[in-house]
Amino acid sequence: MQITTRLTVAMSATALLLFGVYSIDLVRDEERDLRSTMESELRLLGRALQVATENALRDEQALDIAEMLDRMEKTEKDVEVAVYDEKAVVVTQSLGRRGGTNMEDESVRRALTTGKAEIAYDDPDAPARVTLAVRLTDDDGRLLGALAVSKPLDNLQADLSATRRNALLSVLGFVGLVAFIGTILGRVYIRKPLAGVAAALQRVASDSRTTLDFKRDDEIRPVVDAFNVMKNDLDEARGSLVASQEARYFLERAMERADRLAAIGQLAATVAHEIGSPLHVLIGRARVLVERECDQERVRHNAEIISSQGERISRIVDSLLAYARQRPPTSATVVLPRAVREILDLLGVEARARRVELTLDADRDLPALMCDGDRLQQVVFNLVRNGIQVSPEGSAVEVVLSLHDADRSVCLAVVDHGPGIPVEQRERVFEPFFTTHASTGGTGLGLTVVKSITEACGWRLSVESSTDHGTRFEVLLPFAPEREAT
Repeated sequence: MQITTRLTVAMSATALLLFGVYSIDLVRDEERDLRSTMESELRLLGRALQVATENALRDEQALDIAEMLDRMEKTEKDVEVAVYDEKAVVVTQSLGRRGGTNMEDESVRRALTTGKAEIAYDDPDAPARVTLAVRLTDDDGRLLGALAVSKPLDNLQADLSATRRNALLSVLGFVGLVAFIGTILGRVYIRKPLAGVAAALQRVASDSRTTLDFKRDDEIRPVVDAFNVMKNDLDEARGSLVASQEARYFLERAMERADRLAAIGQLAATVAHEIGSPLHVLIGRARVLVERECDQERVRHNAEIISSQGERISRIVDSLLAYARQRPPTSATVVLPRAVREILDLLGVEARARRVELTLDADRDLPALMCDGDRLQQVVFNLVRNGIQVSPEGSAVEVVLSLHDADRSVCLAVVDHGPGIPVEQRERVFEPFFTTHASTGGTGLGLTVVKSITEACGWRLSVESSTDHGTRFEVLLPFAPEREAT
């Protein structure tokens, strides 16, 4: 609810309460005044009728009483008159009288007993008639009877109804006027200034250089001043934040460049060391062939050494290129068991040469994956080849594909039965050129390539190893949007 509406409702409720109470008191005062006037008129009429009736009774002129009642009937048709004896029994009455009531009879008995004039209403809450009862006596004070004069209150009720109606209309009119004035004043002094402030705030939101300009000197002015102060503080804080962010950005870029230079230097030194060793072997064997006369068997042996060392250099260079040329990952639907079988078939010759068995254990109904198939096969290739290189003859390298519904992923596990990774070396297995099986042809870049691919594709890579059971590498691959049976 808007402030102007709340203010208008509060003012209207206050006006209704105050003016309503005033109107109720006014109606009550009007009712008392009307009853007082009615009772005064009834007393005057009753006094006149009392004197005339007492004279007629004293002179024993019953006809005078009847004639008086006839004249009363003609002039005051709504007035009813009854004459009682000293035992409260009706002696004579006006022709239009409808008959006595308990209220009238009780008033007559009280008047006969107390000697005072008694006024009574037929209903205390909504009276329809009023009755005056007076005692009749002669000049000596001897009791002659009683006189009852009854008059309807139709005019009084009509006047009261008109007064109530006018009071209600006055209250409603006054409340409506207050509501109208409150609405107008609320719009002029509250809604319009606040709308101006809101518009200024919107301008400030779009243009931080804008300030609020509020010329009126009222309760809204301190709010505007406080906002301007807060805006200036925010501008200063924003400037400081932007400056610190820029400084941090340049510092991070400088650190990245320094890290890259350091990595390049370290990589260059490592590459020089790794390639230098086989190059020295190549150069030495080549000089032997050039400078010495060797038989055919010796030449064949040196050529095999030159070939193996050249292949080692080629593998190092290929791994370096695979590690360096990281392109953004693509996304396509991949049937995981099929992709793994292709890699196992590719590495089958090398596994058989080392007398290592390759096995695949895949859960049924594995879902299709939405990922980069080439990179996935590259990960499988490096993990399986790493397992072949560390596995002893007669052992096996197992590839296990299992469904993880809890993680909404497929687990690709490559398990070998080699010597395992010592605890002190487990943190270094993903470092470039770190290898525990250089004697079997390891370059120390296979697991580094696996680590870089899984990080680029958002896959989760973990390793478990022991000297008794070998090593287990796990890669968690998320489901494709639509699961397909394999």
